[in-house]
Amino acid sequence: MDENFFSLEVITPDKTLFSDKVTQLIVPGQSGRFGILKNHAPFVSLIQTGELLITLQNLQQKSLQLNGGIFKVEHNTAIITTE
Repeated sequence: MDENFFSLEVITPDKTLFSDKVTQLIVPGQSGRFGILKNHAPFVSLIQTGELLITLQNLQQKSLQLNGGIFKVEHNTAIITTE
């Protein structure tokens, strides 16, 4: 059952750093960290340098270091563009 999952892509100008279905994100926003779950309202935000925390389909945790960028979520797809 993938009813609680949504798609995440983390991309740079050169490559895709991550692409999979996830259950939760904790994103380093400009005004502090924020969380994203399935069916989140459409949202766009600048992000700051920091740690992106990802909860995978199997509920394991993964983290990526981001160097700032742009975060966008709509229609159960989240995209992070970073350097």
